[in-house]
Amino acid sequence: MLEVVSSKGVEHLDEEDEVSEKHKSSKKDRVVDAREGFKGNLFLVLEYVSHDLTGLMDVAYRFSEVQVKSIFRQLLEALHYMHDHKYVHRDIKSSNILIDHNFRVKLADFGLARCLEPAILDKIHDRGNSQEFTNKVITLWYRPPELLLGETKYGTSVDIWSAGCILAELILGKPLFTGKTEMDQLKLIFEMIGTPTSESWSGFEDLKLFRTGEVSIESSKTPKLRHKYQNKMPAPALNLIEKLLELDPKKRLTANRALHSRYFLAEPKAPVRPEDLGTLEGHFHERQTKKMRKEAKALGERSRQTALEGGCSEKEAQEAFDETYRRIVAKVACEGLKISSDPASSSSANASTKNGMPNKKRLDKDKRRESHKEKHLDRHGRKEDARKREGRERNEKRKRRREDEEKSRKLIAPNADDRN
Repeated sequence: MLEVVSSKGVEHLDEEDEVSEKHKSSKKDRVVDAREGFKGNLFLVLEYVSHDLTGLMDVAYRFSEVQVKSIFRQLLEALHYMHDHKYVHRDIKSSNILIDHNFRVKLADFGLARCLEPAILDKIHDRGNSQEFTNKVITLWYRPPELLLGETKYGTSVDIWSAGCILAELILGKPLFTGKTEMDQLKLIFEMIGTPTSESWSGFEDLKLFRTGEVSIESSKTPKLRHKYQNKMPAPALNLIEKLLELDPKKRLTANRALHSRYFLAEPKAPVRPEDLGTLEGHFHERQTKKMRKEAKALGERSRQTALEGGCSEKEAQEAFDETYRRIVAKVACEGLKISSDPASSSSANASTKNGMPNKKRLDKDKRRESHKEKHLDRHGRKEDARKREGRERNEKRKRRREDEEKSRKLIAPNADDRN
């Protein structure tokens, strides 16, 4: 926070200044509180940070391995500081991870954060920590299984689960679990991490939703995380994610232990100073890119419908949707990163490639692909128009041929005066 600014209330206006209608006290206001209509405003001036992680993911920004390590290490350092001071964040998600132009991470939104220290009366009477918290916290995609199962006594391990989801998202470029409901999210977690057993999660049967029978394990599932992503993630990163996404909260790594894992010791190592990674251009925030996503999906759906109406298969129609969506995302990314389409500015385009953004050559390729797609649609999606156009051309040719033949006959055949 940089500053606190307050605006003067109506009581500070000069006598000759006009009071607006909304600030004039009615009889009712005067009875309740005569000061209610004269209050000023209070503003908190916060530091501006150019990006959040969701905004960058929305424009398909791909971080390098070193950048991922640096960003995640900074997140763990922030969590270690919080947890060491007995606070839990309870809303770790990509949109709350801010990144400035120099790759420095700022953890934001402490509206759900709580202190884990026992209440004063509990300390006095030596009753331990009897605090219970709501389990309706943490955005669904980053919510740990114990909260989904109704746990109300929990600690810093809920933040660690969310951090594991963030690391997977940084590497894969997309969220790991994208459930639509709490039960759907739980299903996705069990399918990927495996169903709990007494060995993997001691005491899980005592959780509320298991006790009430709202959740039951019909068939056991083995973990699939390693098998599915072993070719898409470095081995040290996959090992760390598995330890952060332990079903049993007691078995999850702490932020401090995660900072000393082999992942950060393996090559390539992240620099101590994040600013040594270079500069992150543009301004990408979830609030702006959310609108872009909506527009891109609408245009993609339009391309999909056009392809279907033109006789394309469902697979080809989906390809048309994906192509349109990717093209719009790439355009927004380039505009946000100020990449010029002028061939003379190839240096900036090449620089963008190093940061994982599409360069000019890739954009030209996308344009050629889009042109090919349009031709494809013209052949298969506009057959009726082509037939009509060909018909008109044939009629024009016939008409011109008849006119030429008529002229030839007039030149060859003698007129009536000559015969007489």
